[in-house]
Amino acid sequence: MVLASVSYGQEYSVICEAGRWEGNSLDTTAVGSKLDVTGNGTGMDTTIFEFSLPAKTGDEIEITYGSIKYSTLITYANENENENYILLSYQPIETEERYAIQIQSGWVHYSYNKYYDFEEMLTTQTFGKNCELYRKEG
Repeated sequence: MVLASVSYGQEYSVICEAGRWEGNSLDTTAVGSKLDVTGNGTGMDTTIFEFSLPAKTGDEIEITYGSIKYSTLITYANENENENYILLSYQPIETEERYAIQIQSGWVHYSYNKYYDFEEMLTTQTFGKNCELYRKEG
């Protein structure tokens, strides 16, 4: 359910159901001069983002991935009445993951960078999924 209007001073959840996220990959090697760009996707567990609006840079946001819950900070929020997206990053395991959440549409962009020693390859993975924005009651 994409909300027609967003109310400030409210708690929200963006829920991305388990399934495929579509995206692409940029890959380079330490010994090559070629940039490989490929379309790909990834399967992810249900991911839930919980936050308040209006969002401010530095506000805490809760992320639930499957059954694991993380807390992180919003790294960017355009702090005006036309607020349309927030950015956040966190490092749950070995890579920093970044998310951009487009408030009104529910679109979520997910990306990360990783270096694979055995291939001497640097990869940047970027994915997107249209998720559901819910205003919390109560």
